[in-house]
Amino acid sequence: MGALCGYGFMCAIGVVGAFEGAPIGFVNVWEAYVFGLLHGFFLGPLKSYSRSLFASMVPQGEEASLFAIYGLTDKGSSWLGPLVAGAIAQATGNVRLTFVYLLAMVVFSMFLLKSVDQALGVADAARGKQAEGAGADDSAHQGGVLEEPRLVNVFPRLGQDEPASA
Repeated sequence: MGALCGYGFMCAIGVVGAFEGAPIGFVNVWEAYVFGLLHGFFLGPLKSYSRSLFASMVPQGEEASLFAIYGLTDKGSSWLGPLVAGAIAQATGNVRLTFVYLLAMVVFSMFLLKSVDQALGVADAARGKQAEGAGADDSAHQGGVLEEPRLVNVFPRLGQDEPASA
C-alpha cells in the first residue's frame, strides 16, 4: 500500500503542474529524474506484491490457467493507459492533465486493494484444495468432463456479507 501511496503522491504533484505558474509539478527537468527514481523504487514492490497476493489465493492445481489470465490482463491491457493519457493530452493540449487520470487510477487501485480480504481468499483456495483431495481420484477431469467452476468472494467489504456460490 505504501508504494501505491508513493505513486499517488507523484501523481498529485503532476496535477499541481497543470496549473499555470506552478513552481512544481514536472515543470523542471530535475523533477523528471526524481520521478524516474521513485518510479523505479515503487514499481518492483508493486509488481511483487500483486503477484504474491494473487498466488496466495490461487487454488492448487489451477496455477497455470489463472496465471495465464493474470498475464493477459497485466500485459494485454498495457495499451489502455497510454491510449487514455494520449487522448487526454490531445483533447486538452496539456500533457500534465494526464496526471488527473493517473491519480484517479491509483486511488481506484487503493480502494480495490483495500477491499480484498486476503485471509478469506487464502482460506477459500485451501477449501477448494481439500474438496478436490476428498475425491481420491481425478475422475471429474477425465474424458473431457470438467467440474463446475467455483466463484471465490474475496471482496466481502463491498456489500456482500455471504460468500458467493456457483
